[in-house]
Amino acid sequence: MKSTYVDEFNHDPYATRYAADVRQEDNPIRAGYGAVQAWLGQMVAEDTAVLDLGCGTGNTIFALPASCRLTAVDISRNMIAIAREKLSDRGWHTEWRRFSDLSWTVAAWLR
Repeated sequence: MKSTYVDEFNHDPYATRYAADVRQEDNPIRAGYGAVQAWLGQMVAEDTAVLDLGCGTGNTIFALPASCRLTAVDISRNMIAIAREKLSDRGWHTEWRRFSDLSWTVAAWLR
């Protein structure tokens, strides 16, 4: 099933400049980006299974411990390609998926 919003939220045209754009914290919508990444890196323990929905170009993934088992999901094929390239030499156990390739009946988060 294709999401109704896949075309609206597909950032393929912006993928090459996205990683730099989100780091521009002088833009109010991006303020605190680095702090959130640092916080995430402190909160996620070694060997944690992580589901990154909307992984973009992989910026947030770099904040995670390298021992994480990662499933990275995004609508954008181009963003996934950039993230995959950026992380290729890190030896991560990563499963890359396009959002439209996933299907489920119920999604729940249990801690």
